[in-house]
Amino acid sequence: MKRQKKQLNDILEIIKKVNEIIKNKPSYEQMIKEVHMMNFKIKPITGNLTLFNLNYKKFLEFLWSLGKIEEFLFKERIDINQDKEEFLINLFKKIHFQYENELEKINLSEKAPEKKNNTLEIEIIKELKKKFN
Repeated sequence: MKRQKKQLNDILEIIKKVNEIIKNKPSYEQMIKEVHMMNFKIKPITGNLTLFNLNYKKFLEFLWSLGKIEEFLFKERIDINQDKEEFLINLFKKIHFQYENELEKINLSEKAPEKKNNTLEIEIIKELKKKFN
């Protein structure tokens, strides 16, 4: 019983920390710097990427939040048991799915709002940083 209560408290603490990360966003300029350091690569699948404003604040907030949550969960994953690891993975998947749905709703087409064919589908990849010995 104590073990289950401790696990529940640990999980609640993780959720609290994730919420704090999402709420405590830095300035727009700092967010841009941090997103660049996160090594995201944006690849168009369909549409013309040059017609869209990827510096749109809401888009940057999505990238920043996902990157920070992923960093946090990766660090937490190091010293947890398998049950909590499974929970963290599922939590990240749910957050990712929620952001993906919200991202589909924002309008990035400030340059060409009148065009009929201004659909953009992108793939966002986070490249792993290479460590050299």
